[in-house]
This record gives sequence, C-alpha cells and structure tokens, in this order.
Amino acid sequence: MKKTALAALALFASTACLAATPWQKITHPVAGSAQSIGAFSNGCIVGADTLPVQSEHYQVMRTDQRRYFGHPDLVRFIQRLSNQANSQGLGTVLIGDMGMPAGGRFNGGHASHQTGLDVDIFLQLPKNALDPVATAAAAGVRSGLTGRQASCAITVETGDF
Repeated sequence: MKKTALAALALFASTACLAATPWQKITHPVAGSAQSIGAFSNGCIVGADTLPVQSEHYQVMRTDQRRYFGHPDLVRFIQRLSNQANSQGLGTVLIGDMGMPAGGRFNGGHASHQTGLDVDIFLQLPKNALDPVATAAAAGVRSGLTGRQASCAITVETGDF
C-alpha cells in the first residue's frame, strides 16, 4: 500500500513538472525592436525572429515544441553557418532548441535559452573518416606543424559570422 501511494505521488509530481509554463502559451513574438532582456536562465525577448523550419542547408528538429525563435542576429548566424557548412561539404546542420516566441522558461530540458541568444547545433559526422589533407584544410590547420603544435594552431573562420 505504501509503495502504491509513493508511486502515485511520484507520478503526480512528475506531471506537474511537465505542465506548460505561461511562456509556452505565447504563440507569436512580442512586437518591437529586438531586445534580449534579463539573463540566459531568467529572461525573455522582444522582437524575436522565426527561424524558417524549411531549408536545404539545415533541419530544425522537434518543430512540435515551437522552440525555433531567437534574436534576429542569431537567426542570421544560423543561416550563414549552415550555408557555409553546406558549401564546405559538411552536410546538413541540425538545429535543436533555440527559444520560444517571447523567450522565457521551458517546461523542461533547459534552464537557459530564455533570451533568444542560445541555440543547440548538431553537426552530422561523416560516414567515413576524412583524409588528413581534407581534415587539415577544413580545420584551418597551418601547415608545417605536427602533434601538439598542430592542435594549438586550429582556427575557426569567424569572419563571415
């Protein structure tokens, strides 16, 4: 009897944790010039943009969660990153959670992603290992370095982001 009551209490407590937050009831971005308000784990956003869920260079995952909103700079960054990844032959970029239309707290999964500045990005791994020359070229490793030196010389090309 005690185990049944404890199990019922645990089930009740877990469903309360998964209940929608007031933020999840907002279906459209708040009008205004883009502004992230507060901190990543306690904030919101005005003027969020919607990341289009259809693209040939990225794929938005779990669209039913409606977590594909963000600051306009973040949306443009994702589009530029996925275009460049595609042009480099890296394939489709998978986009996980961003934020909700007005930001705010999710019912689970993240304490962050509240101000429209966060995104989960997944890069698909190649089916076969790349040859060393292609790997070095893609990573931007300066030639002439080996081992530990080479690992310190890897740069990320951010000029276009």
